[in-house]
Amino acid sequence: MAMLRWGSDYLDPHSNAQTFCINENNGDDATNRTVAWRSKWEDKDLTGRAQDAVKETNAAKRVAAYEQLQRDFMERAPFVIFQQQVGVVAMRKAVSRFDLGTLSDGTRYDNLTKS
Repeated sequence: MAMLRWGSDYLDPHSNAQTFCINENNGDDATNRTVAWRSKWEDKDLTGRAQDAVKETNAAKRVAAYEQLQRDFMERAPFVIFQQQVGVVAMRKAVSRFDLGTLSDGTRYDNLTKS
């Protein structure tokens, strides 16, 4: 068992699909070292479907592809997700307009005010 921390790099389902489903080369010479690669887990079907889904331009088909991919991943993959990080902010009454981003690089301080 490996316990690790991971968070999406960008707000798109492919960030998760690439990390957990894609393992094109399970060898030591792999250039794309995803969580699937680090776990030595390889599913050619999910890899191919994830690579196809990112290229889908029809929004409804793309959503359907990622939904099915997620269902199949949860059925087959050796991963168990048991915790989710939650960001919490506490501020004094005098502080306002702090924008906690969904991803760590999305937090904004430029509108922050203190009265």
